[in-house]
Amino acid sequence: MPPENAKELIISDPRGNVFDAQGNPIQAELYLDIVGAEVYVAETSSVFRIILDGDVPSELNEPDIVLEWDFYIDTTMDVSIGGVVGFLSNDIDPNYLLRVIMASDWIVAEIRDLKSSTGNSVSVDYLVTGEIISFSVPASVLPLGRFNFTVAACKWLTGELVAASKAPNQGHYNMPSGYVYIKPGLPTKHYTTANAVIWYNEGNEERAKWCAEAFEAAYSYVVQTLQPLSAPSLAVSEMTAYVYVSQADLVAGLQEYNRLSLDAALIYGDGGAPRPVVVDKIFSGALVFHIPPDFDWRDIYHQQVLAAMDRLC
Repeated sequence: MPPENAKELIISDPRGNVFDAQGNPIQAELYLDIVGAEVYVAETSSVFRIILDGDVPSELNEPDIVLEWDFYIDTTMDVSIGGVVGFLSNDIDPNYLLRVIMASDWIVAEIRDLKSSTGNSVSVDYLVTGEIISFSVPASVLPLGRFNFTVAACKWLTGELVAASKAPNQGHYNMPSGYVYIKPGLPTKHYTTANAVIWYNEGNEERAKWCAEAFEAAYSYVVQTLQPLSAPSLAVSEMTAYVYVSQADLVAGLQEYNRLSLDAALIYGDGGAPRPVVVDKIFSGALVFHIPPDFDWRDIYHQQVLAAMDRLC
C-alpha cells in the first residue's frame, strides 16, 4: 500500500512499444512492455510501481538471459540530452537506479548510487504480483522530494541488450509535476530579469528560473563587493545569458552567439564554458554568459567574478 499522505504521480504508456538495442521496433515478451507506472512519495518512505502488459515470469530457464525493470531517478534534476547511462534515461542524468534484476538462479532488488565511484547499492523490498512490480524505499535509504525519472524494462542476452521498452519515449517525468519534454537545440524562449535577458529551451523553464535567480544573486553581490575598488561603474546595461540543455548545444551557441570557430568552440565540448565576454556592438553589444547543464551556483558566481575583474582591469 502507498504510504499515508503521499504525493502521487500515475502515468500510462502505449502498448507495443518495445525496441532493440538500435531503437528499432520489435516483437517481444509482454512482460517487457511498460504500460504504466506509479510513484508515491511521503516523508517516511516511497513506493514505486511498474505495470507491464503481461505477467512477470516466476523463473527463467535460460542461463544466458537476464531481465531487468528500472526506475532511473535524478534527484538533482539536471537535464542533459543523452543521459550518461544511455538512451533508456532519455534527457536526464540520473543519480540513482532502482531496479529488479532476474536471472535463471537469482533475483535482486536494489537501489544503486550511479554517482558513486564504487557503484554502491542497497537492497530494497519488492513485490511481484502478476504484471505489477512494486518497490518500497524507506526515506532512510533515499529521502525524496522533487525529482525527475524515467522507467525502463530490458532483456539481456550474454550481456547484450536485445529488447527493451521505456516510458516516456522522449523527455522524462517529474515528481510531482508529470511529463516534461525539453526541446533540444539552441535556446528559443527568453524573459527579462532585473539585469539580464535569459534565453532557454522550451520546456526548460524551471532550470532557466533557477539560473536566473543564481545570476541575479551573484551579480548583485559581486557589484556591491567590488564597486568600491573601481572608479567606473561595474554595472553593465546589457547582459545576455544562455541556459543550455546539453554541452553540444553550448558548442553550437558559442559559434552562433560568440562567433567562435568550430575548433575553438569544441574546446568546451566535454564540459565548462568560456568566461563572459562583450561581443562587438555590431553583432550583440551585450555581455554574454553561457550556462551549460552542469553549472551550479558556484559556477555562475565564478563567471560573474571573472566578468567583473575583466571590467576592472
